[in-house]
Amino acid sequence: MLRRLASVAGILAGLAAGTAVCAQEPPALRGALPDAALAAPAPMVFKLGRFVGSPACGLQCAELIYASGEIRPDTVEALLILQSRLKRPLPVYLNSPGGNLEGGLALGRALRNEGMDAHVGALDALDCGRSRQCSEADRRGGVAVFERDPLPAICNSSCVYAFAGGVRRALGAGSSLGVHRFFLARADDPLRRPLARISRGD
Repeated sequence: MLRRLASVAGILAGLAAGTAVCAQEPPALRGALPDAALAAPAPMVFKLGRFVGSPACGLQCAELIYASGEIRPDTVEALLILQSRLKRPLPVYLNSPGGNLEGGLALGRALRNEGMDAHVGALDALDCGRSRQCSEADRRGGVAVFERDPLPAICNSSCVYAFAGGVRRALGAGSSLGVHRFFLARADDPLRRPLARISRGD
């Protein structure tokens, strides 16, 4: 337990000491992107889950963590809080367009330090209000029930650093990794001005 707390403290200290850097496309490429591609995606959300047909005993039977959305500087904190509820490391399924560079690096370090595997795949959750596949123990433990076969997903930009941190890594069928040179956004430099959704502080 003390080792885990020290690991968490080290990761959070590293975040606090760093500067905000976003992995985003350079200005030259921005004009070629449609407006929809520049819209701010939702922040990454972590869902504890199990697959259909697996034992349904709630928190103790959780077998995976599904992580979808944009990586932010504080994303790693949500993962570590969730992992602290568990008695063993679970594999993390990633589906993300990327986001904050340092946030992705911190997420990768957390996966490695906690002994977690990384997969790229989108998971389809059942509607537990209607499905008999969900148990009362699942609901009490906050465990979602997912279809067994992951769908194709993406892990782009800073997500690749999170993926690289997994102890073991797997790319689901039809899924892809998107690697590019990161771009350091500077509000005071016309050639490196950040996207509109990035604040002047970032």
